[in-house]
Amino acid sequence: MSYRLFYFLLFTLCTLAPASWASPELVTSQPPASPTIAVPSLQAPAVVPSAAEVPVVADSAIKTTPEPVKLDAKMHPDDKNIVVGTGSLIGIYYPAGGAICRLINRSREALDLRCSVESTAGSIDNLEGLRKGELDLAIVQSDIQADAFGGKGKYRDQGAFEQLRFLFSLHNEAFTVVVKRDSDIKRLDDLAGKVVNVGPVNSGIRAAAETIMKTKSWSQTSFKATPELRADEQIQALCDGKIDVMILATGHPTSAVQEVMIKCEARIINLDDEAVRLYLTSHKEYYPATIPGGLYQG
Repeated sequence: MSYRLFYFLLFTLCTLAPASWASPELVTSQPPASPTIAVPSLQAPAVVPSAAEVPVVADSAIKTTPEPVKLDAKMHPDDKNIVVGTGSLIGIYYPAGGAICRLINRSREALDLRCSVESTAGSIDNLEGLRKGELDLAIVQSDIQADAFGGKGKYRDQGAFEQLRFLFSLHNEAFTVVVKRDSDIKRLDDLAGKVVNVGPVNSGIRAAAETIMKTKSWSQTSFKATPELRADEQIQALCDGKIDVMILATGHPTSAVQEVMIKCEARIINLDDEAVRLYLTSHKEYYPATIPGGLYQG
């Protein structure tokens, strides 16, 4: 990634951003010139009543670059075109990436750069794109980013992605579980034995579903069925009764939740649960917080 772009983004963000930032983060695999890099604070699952709950961020840690970075270093042969990995077209990552590109392209002549957005399966897919050099920037859930950077969790076998660099945080995200309004699912325990969409492999939905399963010591066999529908497929599947539960890790409000609320009178269930509270005590990267009621029609 061009260092002109890095400093442009950093200056603009320092000028426009609020005092406290939350996840997800914009990341790149190109090391910036600064000798220290902030390892991002991580997001929380929602503990949601019908006014759903959103995450609060933890303190950031600091990672020192092991050796000086050469300013003329390039990881990508085309340094005049920046590709941003985002997420599903109906989620928040895609329009957020579009906003970042509009900001860059507004100064296209001065920067001698052109920015474009790529729709992807989400955070895990974006990190893979960064590793392969197919993406220059990516929007990534901060907990997944931290695992990749440290070689933890699903990245234990793959090893630490030490070239990963955090640029800035965007918005809060909540683990959000949506059911139809007339469903008998009232709380988290009620998901057992139901048809729960876990999303495609390497998708944000799958990552959220796996985190929820960890909190309850569940596996996929705990459910009646676990379809692997994309984000844009699970809305209609819920309305048609093909699945009982759709899961999202998203900022609010989001078009995905608004669409399902209007199409089939859905609701967000409360995730306040003893197992969740216990999980939070040992996983400081997650926090409970509240999404205000009244965000969605339907």
